[in-house]
Amino acid sequence: MDVLTSAAGVLSFVFSNILYKRMRLRPHPVVLNAAQLFLAGVVLVPAALLFEGPPRVHWTWPVVGSLLFLIVVLSIGASMLWFWILQHGEASRVSAYFFLTPVFGLLLGAALLGEPLAPLDIVALGVIALGLWLATRA
Repeated sequence: MDVLTSAAGVLSFVFSNILYKRMRLRPHPVVLNAAQLFLAGVVLVPAALLFEGPPRVHWTWPVVGSLLFLIVVLSIGASMLWFWILQHGEASRVSAYFFLTPVFGLLLGAALLGEPLAPLDIVALGVIALGLWLATRA
């Protein structure tokens, strides 16, 4: 089930990029971002309630701060940046940079949290770099 969910997410991402680039009249990125996040909630909230039950959260200041960071920076900010980049570049080339997400996650985990980098991690970074080079070369 997890693989199917991930595949559906990737396919939706690819389809939305293609659709966005083909639109003649593009909505404002704020409107587009709001609609995208709202529709994701419409789909995911019932599924979460069905599989996980009602949320159980112990509200503390670190939890609230983390949640605000996730909402403002990672959901809204990253999506706005993504739409801006997509509007100013070729969809196929811009989408290739989406694969830098695990690179930043790995490197930030090492830099900020002291997580060790394994030799296989270095190999994976090389594979990602090679894939980006192949996808974006002229």
